[in-house]
Amino acid sequence: MRKRVWVTMATILILSMVISCSVDKGTNPGEPDTDRTTPERLIDFFADAYERKDIEKYGESLDDGYLFVFTPQDADSLGLPPDEPWWGKTEDLASTTKMFEDSDVSDVQMEILGKEGPWPTEDGVEFRIDPSIKVTIEPAGEEPTTYWVYQSYLYAEIIVDPYDGDLWVFKRITEEPKPTAMTVALRGE
Repeated sequence: MRKRVWVTMATILILSMVISCSVDKGTNPGEPDTDRTTPERLIDFFADAYERKDIEKYGESLDDGYLFVFTPQDADSLGLPPDEPWWGKTEDLASTTKMFEDSDVSDVQMEILGKEGPWPTEDGVEFRIDPSIKVTIEPAGEEPTTYWVYQSYLYAEIIVDPYDGDLWVFKRITEEPKPTAMTVALRGE
């Protein structure tokens, strides 16, 4: 039961946190050419950190005041109060660290099926991102299961990093349910 709850939480977190584009490969094969020098490159940087399970790099992409705003259904599943359906940077990093360190999570694949924007905001720019995420869980002695998640659009507000004016960070990410939302479990992937 505990494992099933964790897998559900991991699926929600993955959907919630994944913002990615195909990684632009640099001149060194296997090494992505990602940084945070533009909002678009920040998205690649974030995705690369996620795929490598690099919590330090992941944390660098979030503003100190970062918020992730869940859909009402996801907020309810996580036990968040209806008037505060979000996580801050601290909660996000704690949950993501737990997932990154879990030996059962063997693979994470992310693809952006669409990206709209940027649109100007008061502090920066916003993108609407359409993610497709696959996470493979391989518990010891069990057949691997890949969860394919295609549930929400993500609205990502991106601002200039207050500690380095040449870099960008995520200020806020808000989920919006898709009309064709789904999560599929694929055995033996």
